[in-house]
Parts: sequence; C-alpha cells; structure tokens
Amino acid sequence: MRAGIEFTSESPIILPISYNHLIQAFIYQNIANYEIRQELHDTGYQVGKRRLKFFTFSKLNGRFELDKNLKQIKFYPPVMLKLSFYSDSKYDILSDIISNILKNNNLYIGENKVIVKTIAPENYNFTKNEYLIKMISPILLYRTEKKDSKYIRNYISPWDPEFKDLIHQNLKTKVNASGKEYSISDFTIIPMNPPNPGDGKIIGYKQFKVKAYFGTFRIKGDKQLLKLLYETGIGSGNSEGFGCFDVIG
Repeated sequence: MRAGIEFTSESPIILPISYNHLIQAFIYQNIANYEIRQELHDTGYQVGKRRLKFFTFSKLNGRFELDKNLKQIKFYPPVMLKLSFYSDSKYDILSDIISNILKNNNLYIGENKVIVKTIAPENYNFTKNEYLIKMISPILLYRTEKKDSKYIRNYISPWDPEFKDLIHQNLKTKVNASGKEYSISDFTIIPMNPPNPGDGKIIGYKQFKVKAYFGTFRIKGDKQLLKLLYETGIGSGNSEGFGCFDVIG
C-alpha cells in the first residue's frame, strides 16, 4: 500500500541536509496504536537476527534551496512525501497513519509545523513481469568486511559486478520474512544510465554516512515479487528512507 502526502506550511520547512531520520520519526510518531508502533519498531518481520520493518519512503519532493554552510535544506511548500507499506501485513499501518494525521492539528517534521494539504493512494497493479522504474529514494547496498578488528562497509554501485548477487541475497531475506514463496531466480535489475559518479549520494543517517544511488532501472521478475519491492523497497535500509521507486513505464 502506498500514499502520496502533500504538506504545506506557513513558512519554509528547514531541515538538516540529511533528514531521513526525521521522516522516519514522523512515521513512527503517527502510528496511533501503541502496540503496533512498538512491534514494528522493535521486532518487525524477523529472519534469524535480521529485523525488517517492511516499509519505505521517498525523499521530500518540492522546491528547495541548499545551504552547505549551515548544512541545511530549505523547502518551499508544498512538498510531497510518499509512504509505502507491505500490504499483506496483519496490520493496516498506512491507514492508521493517514487517519491519525488527518485528525492531528499539531504535526511536525523536525521542528517544522506542517499541515496536510492532500492525500492520494498510489497503489500499482503489476500485470507484467518487466517495468521501467525511477528511484525516488536512492538504492543502498553494501558488503561488510572485517579489517583490523573493525567492520568496514563497502558501498556497492549498480554497475559493480557484486550488485546482482547482493540484490539477490537481500531479496531472499525479504521473501523469507514475508512468509511467501516468490521466485527470485529470474529477478534482474539493470541501470539504464551509464556509470555516473553523480548518481551516488553521500547521505547521513544518525551517526553514519552511507553512499546510495539514484537513477532509472529496468526490473524484471515475478509479478508478486515486484509488488513486494514496490511496497517495501529495493536493497537495504528501506525503513530508513532508501530503495523507494516509482514505476514510469
């Protein structure tokens, strides 16, 4: 399930350049049911030691200015945020969030008071096995290595030979967590643009800095698997604001 939420404000919305954690906090704060909120935050969908939250969200979309000296981004309302949740969950979390924010007159993203202008459902019916997609939050994928008693993350670009194998490993974890039996063997994701260092963005999340990739891709695979990815995101860190995409063809 997905919805596009358009926010307005009486003044510009000022956020740190790396603001994903504030959007994630906004999502959790607006799950009205405390037990559901705690279960999603603390447990989610568990596979071994992995805990997947099975939701993702876009970057804010709207007119903005960057202030690199202050490390801030200033959005001029309205701005659009897309939220996407796994539809086969035992809880209808997205509906809970929408119901709550429509009743709440004190909504904040960070320290910015915002007002909901419009909410529109954006569910997509996957009738084919192949689509052109555009990332509306970047794909995050990495390999962890131990070096000098420390664990180092190596961030993988869509043009890296390891990208395919790591995507398939990530898919296997997601499918296992979903409890479904979707085929992943035929899944492919191909970047449509040539290698471009500008597509890789350094993004802060809390105390970490990660490298993730925007771009346009062609994906192919089982229709139900594609729906799962549409709702929960591609790659890693989905509930932290990575891997959300729109279908464009």
